[in-house]
Amino acid sequence: MTLNRAAGEVFVLKVWFHPESPYARRILCFLDWNKIEAERIPVSLEQREHREAEYLKVNPWGRVPAILDGDFALSESLAILRYLVESRKLHQWYPQGLRERAVADQWLEYVSQHPCRPFLDLAWERSMATRFGGRTNPGAVDMALKRLKRELPFLDARLAASPFLAGSTPTLADVALYPFVTLSSEAGVDLKALAPNLLAWSDRVAGCGQA
Repeated sequence: MTLNRAAGEVFVLKVWFHPESPYARRILCFLDWNKIEAERIPVSLEQREHREAEYLKVNPWGRVPAILDGDFALSESLAILRYLVESRKLHQWYPQGLRERAVADQWLEYVSQHPCRPFLDLAWERSMATRFGGRTNPGAVDMALKRLKRELPFLDARLAASPFLAGSTPTLADVALYPFVTLSSEAGVDLKALAPNLLAWSDRVAGCGQA
C-alpha cells in the first residue's frame, strides 16, 4: 500500500480506499465536499492488499473503506459517514431534529438497501468484471435491471418534488447514493431517458463542495 503523503506531512485521519469502490467513494466525496484533510491510502484489491495482516489490523473484515482517526479504527461506509458528521460537527449533513433525522435515515436506509446494489451489479457485469479479471453471471444483468427499473421511478418522482432526497439540503442519504449513480454509464443505464430528475440531482450533488 502506497501512502499518499507529502514529505513531513502528518494527518490525524487516515482513509484506506480503492478508487473504483463506490463504498469508498462515499467517504472520499464527503472528505472533498467538506475539505477534510486526510491521509489517503490506496488499497489494491487486485493485489489482495486488503488481506494483508497490516490492513486487517485496521479492518478485520478485509474490505474498503476503513479509517483510522488517531487511535480509533472504523469500517463500513455508513458508520464512517455518521462518525465524521459527529466528530467534525458537520450536522448540516445529518439533521439534529428527531423527525428531520428520521426522514434522512429513511432515505439513507432506502438507497442503501434498494437502488445502490443494482447499479453496482450492472456496472460489474457490463464493465468492471473484465478489468478485474472476475467472473460474470449472465442472469445477474436481467435481475439487476429488473430491480433498478423498479426503483428508478420512486427516486425520479422524489427528486422532481425535492432538490435532495431528504429535503431542500443534501444529507448523508445523498452522499450514500451519489457514487452508485455515477456508475450509470458503466452500468449501461440511460438516466436521461429513465430518470432525468435523478440525473439533474447528480449534478447538484457533485457541486456540493463548490460553495
